[in-house]
Amino acid sequence: MKPLFLILILLAAQLLTNGQSWKGLRPISSVRSDVEQTLGHSSRVIAESIRYDSSDAIVFVLYADGKCDRSTDIEWNLREGTVVAINVVPKDYVSPGSLGYDLTQFVKSKGPKDLPNVWWYINDKEGVFITIDETSTFGSDAISRLMLVPHSSERHLQCPEDKRGQPLSNP
Repeated sequence: MKPLFLILILLAAQLLTNGQSWKGLRPISSVRSDVEQTLGHSSRVIAESIRYDSSDAIVFVLYADGKCDRSTDIEWNLREGTVVAINVVPKDYVSPGSLGYDLTQFVKSKGPKDLPNVWWYINDKEGVFITIDETSTFGSDAISRLMLVPHSSERHLQCPEDKRGQPLSNP
C-alpha cells in the first residue's frame, strides 16, 4: 500500500509542476480559455498583460495578439489568445523545491543594484525565471516571482524583425 501511495504523491507533484507549467498552464501550449478555466475571468489589463487574482497568487498572463506588428516588443507567430508568458507572484511562502525546481539547474545572478538582497535564478533552456528576495517576510528562500516563458527550443516561433506588421505565416 505504501509504494502505491508514494507513486500517487510523485505523480501529483509532477502534475502540479510538469516542468515548465504552473497549475497546468504553460506558455505556447495554453490558451486564454485554459487560463480562465483555471483562474476565472479577468479584464484587468496591466501593461499588455491580463491580471488574475487567485487564492494563492497574483498572476499576470501575456497573450499573443495574432500579429507580428509591435515594433518595440518581441512578438510571437502564434494564434491570438495563445499564452506567451506567465508571471506569478505568490501570496504565501512557496519554495522552489515545492514546485519541483532544483536551483542547481539555474544560473544565479544578482538582482538590481538598488535591491541587494534580490537574486535571479534563470533556466533559459526551460524558460523558467525565479526571483528570490532574501528579506521576504515569507523567508529567505521564498519565491517572490516566478516567470514562465517559451522554451529556448520554441524561440523559432518569434516573429523576425523584418516580418513585423505582416500576417501570420504558419501558426
